[in-house]
Amino acid sequence: MKIHQALIVSFLSISSLMLLAPIFSQAEAGISHNEKQSLIAAANKDDTIKYGEFKSVKARTSGDVEIFRAGNGRLFIEFDNDFRTEEGPDLFVVLSRSSEVTDGDNNGEPFFTVSPLLRLRGEQKYILPGNFDPSQYNSIAIWCRQMNVVLGSATLTAK
Repeated sequence: MKIHQALIVSFLSISSLMLLAPIFSQAEAGISHNEKQSLIAAANKDDTIKYGEFKSVKARTSGDVEIFRAGNGRLFIEFDNDFRTEEGPDLFVVLSRSSEVTDGDNNGEPFFTVSPLLRLRGEQKYILPGNFDPSQYNSIAIWCRQMNVVLGSATLTAK
């Protein structure tokens, strides 16, 4: 009986991840890798829109984060040089409409998946799509897709 229940739980977990699969590439749609790298390299902060400080949820996570508009009009997320999180098998940067993300279920709301996490430490930038509306999102998190857990998150405050 326990094996049967475990198989059902595993199937439901895999099914729910498959339903979320289309959101994993939202931020990169229509932008080539070279174009994305050029935009990120040229991104100088012009206008900070939202900011926050990472707090640990399931793993030690710390550092500051900002959403800013560059001089070219594009929106970016930037983690500061003090950013740190622990290793995981399948880490992503995600945004949430909730003001606080404490688990992978996100109160039943889907995450907006920005990108796989570039590095476990240090400054890094992520480009957001041209039609992205930062006012709709109130927190950012480091999420392990494979385990469906949030390592750390930051509540985003408008500047």
